[in-house]
This record gives sequence, structure tokens and C-alpha cells, in this order.
Amino acid sequence: MADTSSQIADLEVERNQNLDRAKVISSIAGDASRDLTAEEQSSQSAYLDRVEAIDSELSTLSRIEKLEASRAVPVAASAEPAADAAIEVNHTHREPGMIFAQMAACMNRARGSRHDAAQYAKEVLGDEFLSRVLAAPPGVLDRADPGVGDTSTAAYAGVLVREYQRQASEFIELLNGQTVYGQIGARMLNFNGAPGIKIPRMTSGPSASFVGEGAAIPVTDSAFDEITLEPKKMGALIVLNRELAERSDPAAVGIIRDEMVESSRLALNVAFLGGGGATATTPMGIFNQSQAGMTASATANALDDATADMKNLMTTLAATNKIPGPYVWAMGQDCLISLMYMRDANGQYAFRDELNAGRLAGHTYVVDNSTTMADDLALFAPNQILIANGKSPTVDMSTEATLHRETVPTADIGGAATPVQSLYQTDALALRLLLEIDWSKRHDWACSVITAVTWN
Repeated sequence: MADTSSQIADLEVERNQNLDRAKVISSIAGDASRDLTAEEQSSQSAYLDRVEAIDSELSTLSRIEKLEASRAVPVAASAEPAADAAIEVNHTHREPGMIFAQMAACMNRARGSRHDAAQYAKEVLGDEFLSRVLAAPPGVLDRADPGVGDTSTAAYAGVLVREYQRQASEFIELLNGQTVYGQIGARMLNFNGAPGIKIPRMTSGPSASFVGEGAAIPVTDSAFDEITLEPKKMGALIVLNRELAERSDPAAVGIIRDEMVESSRLALNVAFLGGGGATATTPMGIFNQSQAGMTASATANALDDATADMKNLMTTLAATNKIPGPYVWAMGQDCLISLMYMRDANGQYAFRDELNAGRLAGHTYVVDNSTTMADDLALFAPNQILIANGKSPTVDMSTEATLHRETVPTADIGGAATPVQSLYQTDALALRLLLEIDWSKRHDWACSVITAVTWN
């Protein structure tokens, strides 16, 4: 039977999940400037009813917890202060995402041993919090509250978990802020330990009409389906020289953090901007099945082509009367440079002043420097793009593994891999970052794209 603190932690997670889902339903209707449908009202009511029921259960469990604490036998005071005294987990200021780079550096020093890495963090770096994170059993830091502690640190485990998860969320925020979906302002959700999130959406709505006195009002039906987001595992492998990882100064650790973020950013952008279909392991590329798409014009006048293509795309999107906006452009670096230096017949820069103000054709824009957007110009409706993050990222390290050094590995278990690198032979180390994520669009028109752009 689970103890009271574990029950409370589980209920709090469930409460937040139900409350978030109820809020999403209201946000979706609000963005579309409409009232909730009957089905949405029913779903939202069920979520809120469960929140209220959980609040009642939490109130009861809190009373039980207080009564249990009142009958606890006090621990006799020791003449000597405990060696494992209470700690303040926030005693060390960390830049966002730095905790994982510091963990990797410590594990390198300890040759992959978490126990030795914890000792190194405590005795050499003097970082008590980092030491306790490294010493925690695998999986403990992903739970809401493992419900364990010691005689000298009150509610130690819960404090450790909450602080670790806060710093893990900072890494996710840092990473999201450098991805295309983060820069355009897509709607962020969290699985919160759930196996998936279901978001209802209306595929066709009722229509109204004017009727004469005493005439029957036409009846039209609404149709609904669901968007299902399920955690997909993304992995990134970063290979570093041992000498860099063994340096403990902030600059070296910062380089490790930046490598982790950049490697993950590229992988996420390639998958997000790709056109591939969803699989059991990979989210669907956001351009897959997009309704608004066109091939770029290719006449002798680049400015005329660019202007006509952007106007055509926005006109087509507006004619659907489905996505009210706001909109955000996404383009590659080459496309930005080309637009920046386009001149009209009078020699004046056509787009430069507006681009310098952060806008293009009246909408804000973001730039992706990967090859995925090299020949495309996309227009997004961010409030129609849903991104769901999973549990805290995990970082592992190896100095003995042999890696298949290929950006698109073709060999899985039992296959032949080439080329390969022995970390032991090359005196290098590899960091493996794993995180969970999934995404989808609420409407096929949520992203539109001009492909095969030649005027850039």
C-alpha cells in the first residue's frame, strides 16, 4: 500500500493534468473566437469534476498526514551536528541547462560511475546539490516525490526532486527557445507522466442562416475528432575530447551545454520541419498533409516572383476562413539574405526596412539555419501548433563505446555499421541525451509553405 505522501504526489500530478486539459479546451475555443461546443463542454466538465474530486481527496490525505506526523517519535538530539546536515538546494547559481553539462563533466572524471561522480561533485567541486542528484537512484528524479528522506534533512527527497525538475525544465525552455516551433510561439503542453494527451477538435461546424417568420430553422451537424499526442523518444549523441570534459572551469562546461543544446536543436528542427509521416517512434513532420502549399515561381524577376508567391499563399490561406491568425513566417538564412537585398525598379530595397523591424509582409518571422528550410518559405499559425514535452531529459556518458559515426544510421541491432569510432582508442567521450516530445497541428491549414524557392 502506498504511503500518504506518495498518494498526495500522484493525485497532484493527476489534478494538474486534468486542469491543463480543461484550460486547453477553453484556449482553443477562445483562439477561434467561438463558444464551446456541447462535446467540448462535456469533456471540460468531466476534467473539472475530477479536479474537484481530487481536491477533496487531497484535503482528507493532508489531514491524515498531519495526524501521522503528530504521533511520530522525536529523534533524540545528538551532541555532535549530523555530518549530513540539511542543505539549501539553491545555494549555487546555475545558468539554464547547465546542470546536465555539470553532470556529464563529473561522470567523465569518474569514468562513468555515478557514485564516484557524486563524490567528486561533493569533495572537489563543493556542490552538494549536484552530488545528491548524481547519487540518486536512476528514475527517482523523474517522479513527483519518492517519499524518502533521512534523519537530518526534512522532506529532503521532495526538495531534491522539485529542484532538479525545475532545472530540467530550464534546459527544455532553453532548447525550445532555439527551435523553430519555440521561436514561432507554438502552444506548449506537458505529458506530466501520462501516456498521451487527447485534444478534441471540430472538423466541421454548424452553419447559421436567416429564416422567415414561422419558417423552420435548418439543422446542421458538427463533426469532431481527436488529436492524440504520445511521447516519442529523441536521442542525441555528442562526442567530445576528454581534455575538454575534464576542465571544470565555467567556459568548458558551457561549451558542453551548448553542444548538447545545438545537437538536440538540429534534430528537433529536422524532424519538425520535415514532411515525413508519423511512426511509432517519430512525430509526423509538420508539413505532412498541409493543405496550403505551392511551388515557387521562377521567372526572370526575383522581386516579382517573391511578391506574387507570398501574396498568393496568404490569399489562399485567407480564403479558407479557417485560421484567424496571428501568423509567423519561417525561412532559411539564404532566403533572408536574398529578401534583404532585393531592389525594385527604382533601386530601392523592397523588404529591407521591414525585415530590419522584424517583419515580412506584415507578419513576424524566424530564421532557421539548418538545411531543412534552405529552399522553403513557410507561414505558421502558432496557436494551432501543439508541442508536448515529456519527462525530464536524461544524460549518460561513455568512454568505451564504439559509435556508428553517421547522421542517418542504417544499422540497428545485429547490423554492420560503417564508419565507426572507438571512444577508447581516440581518447574521447560521448554524451547521450534522451528526451520525450511529440507535436501536431490542430488544423491542416496551420502551416503553409512555398517550396522549391528559386528567387533566393
